Amino acid sequence: MNQPTVSVIIPVYNGEKFLKQCMESILNQSLKEIEVICVNDGSTDRSLEILEQYESNDKRVKVLSQENISAGAARNRGLLIAKGKYLSFLDADDFFEVDMLKEAYGKAEDTGADIVVYRSDRFDEKRRQFTATNWTIKREYLPDKDVFSHKDMYNIYGCFMGWTWDKLFKSEMIRQNDIVFQDQKSINDLAFVFCALSKAERIAVLDNVYAHKRHNVENAITTNYRRKANWHYFYQALMALKQQLAEWQIYDELKQDFVNYALYFSLWNLKKFVGIEDYKVFYKTLKEQWLQELDVLGQEEAYFYERSHYQRLVKLLDLDEEQWLDYQAWTGKDGTYLFPFAAVPKGAKIVLYGAGNVGHIFYRQVIFSGFCQVVEWVDTDYETKGMLVKNPDEIGKKKFDYIVVAINDPYVAEAIMNDLAERNIERERIIWKAPEIDIREI
Repeated sequence: MNQPTVSVIIPVYNGEKFLKQCMESILNQSLKEIEVICVNDGSTDRSLEILEQYESNDKRVKVLSQENISAGAARNRGLLIAKGKYLSFLDADDFFEVDMLKEAYGKAEDTGADIVVYRSDRFDEKRRQFTATNWTIKREYLPDKDVFSHKDMYNIYGCFMGWTWDKLFKSEMIRQNDIVFQDQKSINDLAFVFCALSKAERIAVLDNVYAHKRHNVENAITTNYRRKANWHYFYQALMALKQQLAEWQIYDELKQDFVNYALYFSLWNLKKFVGIEDYKVFYKTLKEQWLQELDVLGQEEAYFYERSHYQRLVKLLDLDEEQWLDYQAWTGKDGTYLFPFAAVPKGAKIVLYGAGNVGHIFYRQVIFSGFCQVVEWVDTDYETKGMLVKNPDEIGKKKFDYIVVAINDPYVAEAIMNDLAERNIERERIIWKAPEIDIREI
């Protein structure tokens, strides 16, 4: 094969369940002049066997194998041997539209783009449903230009997501700037993506969905992140980005974008941790050390793009961890969702179903008030919700009095209640009320 147009690099760790669908969606791309570099990151299932079968049947496939290190290390290893003019970094449990690489490659060639970003959606593995994710490219931050760089816009880190699988990168730009992935178990692609976006002179966007991110399935990487409470990964990713921007001497021109994203991502991670002891350690470290090192402190209100983020920062700095926990318990992004205290007997053992915004607020209200006991917290999207949240299949393994459905959407709540009823859980033990909202001054 002459130089491939695109090198597709896929880290694989225990991906046998979905690996064939992923590989078929790549090898059947309408763009044929590609190489597919699969890096087996110490899998203990049949992943390596499956990869080697593809390698023997298709000359475009190359398989490397290493001890289990991280997806970042696996991507770096693939990057070392990649020959393509462009680079695509995909995940082994996802799947893709047949024209994804052709369209992204064509856009890059037509515009001379260093990076092409395209849209994606989520595929719920259990419900077998696709869900739009319009927030992965925030249109309000895009400049009115077909091709642009960070100099043409503000909030570039807020505009795009810090993951690789919805982007095509020009190899020359990546190598000239020595951009590599972090060797850490989670959030190892954020610095890579944002560094690339910072150095790209030409960025283009395709406003079509080409990638399908599999959702609601146990994932080895996210499981490891949950179980070990490695919340420092997000801080290390941000610091790696900051240090690289400083080394390139472009930090000053991107500082406001960086600080705004650092605050947003810090608050987002703080919201994810509801285990009290871990939460307090995280809170203390963030408040006393990390926010200073991330240059978040000392900025005026006008420096921040989102007023609500600044308001939460002021509260965070003003309150101790107990007061902040109380504040977090009673304040949601749209106001306060009130736990249905009147419908649940005091001291009852409950299963809390839902770990979105409503579920997190309900959980904190219950924990802070001591009103009742949460024996299990479940969500269909449990693998992304933190260590305390379990698979709904766990319901019934611990004795409970009631299931409280912490969902705002009545149609989703009804579907959950019907599913629980089909599992022979009495309706009178299932509690759902449209969450009452009490708007408070933040």
